[in-house]
Amino acid sequence: MEITLHLRGIHAGDDEFAGLAEAFTDGELARHKGVDTLTVLAADEAAAPEVVERAVEKLRHAVDGVRVVRVSPGVVSVPELSALTGIERETVRKWTKREDFPPMFDNLRGHKLWLWREVIDWVERESGTGFDDRPPGAELERLLNSSF
Repeated sequence: MEITLHLRGIHAGDDEFAGLAEAFTDGELARHKGVDTLTVLAADEAAAPEVVERAVEKLRHAVDGVRVVRVSPGVVSVPELSALTGIERETVRKWTKREDFPPMFDNLRGHKLWLWREVIDWVERESGTGFDDRPPGAELERLLNSSF
């Protein structure tokens, strides 16, 4: 299970950040369009809190002032759903219009987004595609967010 955390307080230029990311071995540090994240892998939901806590603690020792803002909710758009499933975009777009498709999470500047955890089961049933890596469930996300 992959869990991505949004971070604040890493005051480093891009070159310095790249060095930090390369040296940090307890998860994947990334910076994309000004957003810093830490992604960790846990065997399952039961192991996730300990894995996250350990990685965050090590990051706090490596970077003064860093803090976790929240667990990334894991949103997907039509193009991302298409890429994840290997199904054509137009077919995926039609899925999103169906009454039984999970409700849209947000619409940012005309880009419709869905929570991956809410659509993954529907997509598996509809497409016959199985996904080995499951996103964190809502309860785990709440538990982790309450610990920061």
